[in-house]
Amino acid sequence: MREIKIEQSMIVDLPVEDVFTYVSNVENLTDWVGSVISVRKATPGDIRTGDVVRMTVRTLGRWSELTYEIIEYEPYHLITFKSISGIAPSVFSWQFEALERGQTRISQEAMMQIHNDGRFPGMAESTLAGMASRQIKHDLLILKDLLESCISSEAG
Repeated sequence: MREIKIEQSMIVDLPVEDVFTYVSNVENLTDWVGSVISVRKATPGDIRTGDVVRMTVRTLGRWSELTYEIIEYEPYHLITFKSISGIAPSVFSWQFEALERGQTRISQEAMMQIHNDGRFPGMAESTLAGMASRQIKHDLLILKDLLESCISSEAG
């Protein structure tokens, strides 16, 4: 088993309220996380710590069902998901920082345990870890593009 930690950040040209509101709406994950096919919030009402989120993901042509719990939630500052079932233990966290000129720094940290349980014959754990790292970095770039083009044009 190989544990990987991916950290990255970028600046989005939108206010922190807009960025946080979009990212914390779990149904939007299908728009910017390449592997997420569907998302269902299992608990009713507004998002909060303790909520459960179920996702269907597709990785390397394989479909999987994952369940996450929101373990940290601070409006306009932080949201963290921890897997409670699925193929690989993982934690995904996004931090939001308001900057001058109405910009937001979004920092993402992902910690994942990667192991090849036979689903991907002939593929080394290091290869799977590299693929996961590239996908997560790509997802954050998609988020930035999506937010700056779609949300800013809606406001304008």
